Amino acid sequence: WSVPDNTMSILIAGILNTINDDCNQTLTYTTNNPIFTSIDNRLPLITQLSYNK
Repeated sequence: WSVPDNTMSILIAGILNTINDDCNQTLTYTTNNPIFTSIDNRLPLITQLSYNK
């Protein structure tokens, strides 16, 4: 997939899914990319994209 230039920050860029046999384990998603954040299993943009920068 592709994300157009100047996409607003409301876009959910991805959905994270994990399969784990240990149903009692808590899984945490994190990112070190400054344009995304992780909220539950979603990966939303937190800034407007600009390919001109």
